Amino acid sequence: MGLPALKLETETMTVDNAIVRLESDVARIKSDVSELKIDVKHLNAKIDESGKTLSAKIDEVDKRLSVKIDDVDKRLSAKIDSLRETVEKGFAAIELRFAAIELQFEKLNSTRFRERMWMIGIAATLLGVMAKGFKWI
Repeated sequence: MGLPALKLETETMTVDNAIVRLESDVARIKSDVSELKIDVKHLNAKIDESGKTLSAKIDEVDKRLSVKIDDVDKRLSAKIDSLRETVEKGFAAIELRFAAIELQFEKLNSTRFRERMWMIGIAATLLGVMAKGFKWI
């Protein structure tokens, strides 16, 4: 019976060795996990710092672009205002020309009316003379 006791003792040692090895592996895993936690904290800090830096840069670019956009807006507004004034002056000149043309048409119509009356008078006189000459009247 000495043999089975020896076998049981060897199995116990193997199990004990396995447990010791597992415990050392668990300890190594714990240390790796703690190192990973530290790395994650460092990465979080770096990400936060990068986020702040990017936010600052974005704000700076936003300010510069806002200034440039305002400058372009002022220049375009000035150009639009000058064009508006030019167009308004042009329309005013066109309106004056149309008013002058209307006056000329009114004068022309009144002059033509007088000419037509003279023509009708001359034609009536001529017909009257012809009628007497042919003894129609």
